[in-house]
Amino acid sequence: MHCRLDLKVLLATLVLFAGCKDKDAEPQDLDEDTGETVATVDCEDTHTWTTVGAPFFYTWCTPCHTSTLEDGEDRAGATTGVDFDDYDDVVAWASRIEARAIDLSPSPMPPSGGPSDEELARVAEWIECGLPE
Repeated sequence: MHCRLDLKVLLATLVLFAGCKDKDAEPQDLDEDTGETVATVDCEDTHTWTTVGAPFFYTWCTPCHTSTLEDGEDRAGATTGVDFDDYDDVVAWASRIEARAIDLSPSPMPPSGGPSDEELARVAEWIECGLPE
């Protein structure tokens, strides 16, 4: 019986402290699919087309996804018309870009490998922030 009392005190203490928050902690949301807690994106001025979008797309995507290349080998299988020559092109294809390059489904882009996890995370944050120009 003595052990049960200690267990009850321990549980009560945990319940009391569960509601306490660190005021300096990052803001958090719940993932709709998993229910897990995830940090929210801080959409700062550093998440722009110039600082995040253009460097990422011009490095990793436009070698194949550009209107300057004809259909065939030069495009490495990239569908003609799916081009990321500028900001407007990227915005038009944002949902597919997120699915293929960020969520890695059905197959990751670029197919030969590419950006680091950090680069992918940064462009995913830029997309989540609403693709600010």
